[in-house]
Amino acid sequence: MEGFCIFLNQHGYSTLAPICEFYQIDKAILSRVVSKLAKLEYIEFLKADDKREKIITLSAKGKEIFLDANTYIRRYERNILDILDVKDQERLLKLLDYINEKI
Repeated sequence: MEGFCIFLNQHGYSTLAPICEFYQIDKAILSRVVSKLAKLEYIEFLKADDKREKIITLSAKGKEIFLDANTYIRRYERNILDILDVKDQERLLKLLDYINEKI
């Protein structure tokens, strides 16, 4: 669900197909996530030319929660990095880049 919000924050709005393709998930699973987020008022539906298509975007509430969570995560990452000296930070970042390339 977090990745879904990141995708919407970066792209502004989207239909389900690009999100499914990007995260390699089934459209039925994403539809259930979308329903839950809509009930929580974290996303909104935009009008589409094709009524079968759902265009979704983060609501104001969704953006606020996303930004709060992002701030918390960045602070947590900073605390982890502050434990390490510069050389170990560089090693960690290289390792994370390597892992990211492999997944």
